[in-house]
Amino acid sequence: MPFIRYDIGDLAEGPISPCDCGRGYPVLKRVGGRVTGVIRTLDGRCVPAMLFPHLFKDCGVDAYQIVQEEDYSVEVSVIARAGRTLEQDSLMRRVMKRYLGNQVRIAYRYVDRIERSPTGKVLPVISRVSEHSLGATNV
Repeated sequence: MPFIRYDIGDLAEGPISPCDCGRGYPVLKRVGGRVTGVIRTLDGRCVPAMLFPHLFKDCGVDAYQIVQEEDYSVEVSVIARAGRTLEQDSLMRRVMKRYLGNQVRIAYRYVDRIERSPTGKVLPVISRVSEHSLGATNV
């Protein structure tokens, strides 16, 4: 099967159990996203990319990109919504600190556009942390 030959970087949680439909196909407990779409904290937690749209919904953000470097530092590029307030900016910073912890350095950039990947996609979360950290737990 060609699908098995590719290392696509998906995260999943086991155990694998038989499908309830009675056919006996294996089923994963949960699919957690891409390896590159997870921010890792220094205390061993993983913050999945799917959480950030919910975190930013009240922060006056039109678009964002979070890039984590190998040293665990994070850069948040933000396209601010028109009329965004200082309170919304402060909320964004508190929320990021709450989920990433005090040990992760966070830098903020306010930009007019977010760079696209070579395939033309806007990737909201990119992690360059080594895959050796994958034993971490989810938030």
